Amino acid sequence: MPLPVVGPAVWKPRDFLGESSWTRVFTAAELREIHGAMQKVNTYGSEPKEVTANVGPLPVLKATMDHVRDDLLTRWGFSVLRGLDVENYDSETLNLLYGRLGAHLGEIAPQNAEGDLLRHVTDLGDLAGHGQDASRARGHRGHAQMFPHTDSSYMVGLLCVRQAKKGGGNTVSSSLAIHNEILRTHPEYLSPLYDGFYFDLTGKGGNGESITDRRIPVFSLGPDGLCCMFNKSRIEVGMTKAGNPLNAIQQAAVNYVTELAMREEFAVTLRLVPGDILFLNNHRTLHGREEYEDWPEPDRKRLMLRLWMNASDSRISSYGPHSLTDT
Repeated sequence: MPLPVVGPAVWKPRDFLGESSWTRVFTAAELREIHGAMQKVNTYGSEPKEVTANVGPLPVLKATMDHVRDDLLTRWGFSVLRGLDVENYDSETLNLLYGRLGAHLGEIAPQNAEGDLLRHVTDLGDLAGHGQDASRARGHRGHAQMFPHTDSSYMVGLLCVRQAKKGGGNTVSSSLAIHNEILRTHPEYLSPLYDGFYFDLTGKGGNGESITDRRIPVFSLGPDGLCCMFNKSRIEVGMTKAGNPLNAIQQAAVNYVTELAMREEFAVTLRLVPGDILFLNNHRTLHGREEYEDWPEPDRKRLMLRLWMNASDSRISSYGPHSLTDT
């Protein structure tokens, strides 16, 4: 039987003093430095990695980004940067600027088999009517609630460009606190969660795979301690495709992780405004999103920009190249 996890990554909302605990506001000097660097962007190419390699260091901003990285890797596992003037940049420059910030935290990682380094999180409506799978209208391509999950990179960033008309708050919970609660209340669930599950890939594996080639543990012990990998729908679909539909205790365990991650006792709800950037450690936190009502005008629709990053100096990397939650 595992022991309870301890440390700053094990938290509940009551442990914080409010959003000031996890929010850092860009200073005027930092914004000037960012703007100056972006004036050179057209010289260096159109991909975040190209800009990262050539723009050079941002010494004023480095201290803040180091603090953010510490929040993600050694403290509670998430951080918000506030105050970027997103209306000050065209779409291409904003994408590259965001990639430049993300590169301070780790190596920018592809988010699908096509190698996309940045994805738009916005409501694309009923994609089934355009010859695509109806399931593609869910998740980051729709407005429905997204249940707590992890992505398959070590870190993820969400830059708010535009807010929804109503709703759409982002939720964050400590997966390690959830582990401890399961140990306290339903320890019989830990065995199936540690054994792991096949995850559905919806055809986005590197070779068009349908499911992962092995069971992925929800909780696993590594050199850096306990880490988490979870997505309820991907587990349920993946196990069915593998010919091993979840049995009663497996389903109960998966349901309980989701239930705990959604409780107010465990989840912080963040109301991101334009210019806010939420960074998360996928191995220490679960994140989700409330359902939202959007604006009817296309140029006002809710828009988040998503980056995936892997920490090159961490002994824990992603579970592989598969995009488990890009749906």
